[in-house]
Amino acid sequence: MVANLVGQTLRLHNLVARDRERLIQENARLEMSRRAQDVAIKPEDIKGIVGDSPAIQAVIDKVRIVAKSRSTVVLRGETGTGKEVFATALHSLSPLHAKAFVQSELRGAFRGCA
Repeated sequence: MVANLVGQTLRLHNLVARDRERLIQENARLEMSRRAQDVAIKPEDIKGIVGDSPAIQAVIDKVRIVAKSRSTVVLRGETGTGKEVFATALHSLSPLHAKAFVQSELRGAFRGCA
């Protein structure tokens, strides 16, 4: 009876080890695929964005993340900060890039919101 329990434990351990190894390999493959997609986008690849400062890189990284979603995005900022340029970049990098780019002005839209 003890030998039977030990045998079952070893089989279960081997099964878990194989599954863990398979998952680690799949995770590594997906990570490499994601990195290849991220490396493909550089500031100079996005029309209108000039510079490679840490601040621009941080915004580009956020654009990459947000562009993957199908969410509506509201860009806020001072006049002349490049909101239109980044909106165009978001659209061009999104899965919906083949569809129409809808841009609207929301001046005062948040006034009175709780």
